[in-house]
Amino acid sequence: MKTLKVSIISTLILVSGCSTRPASTERTVLPAGQWVDLSHDFAADTVYWPTAEPFKLETVAAGVNDKGYYYRRSVGP
Repeated sequence: MKTLKVSIISTLILVSGCSTRPASTERTVLPAGQWVDLSHDFAADTVYWPTAEPFKLETVAAGVNDKGYYYRRSVGP
C-alpha cells in the first residue's frame, strides 16, 4: 500500500512539472537604479563584535593544478 502511495505521488509530481505552454521569450527588465556595494573588508584593523576573536586568515590549500591554474582556499572566523 505504501509503495502504491509513493508511486502515485511520484507520478503526480512528474506530471505537474510538464507544461504544454511554450517557454516565455520575454526578458524581465529591472527598474532603473544604481548599485550599492555593501560588502566589507576583512583585515587586521576591521572592527568586530567586542567578544569576538580578531580576524585571522588561514590558508587551507594553495598551489597550481594540473592545468596550470593557481588556486588558494582560505578560511576566516
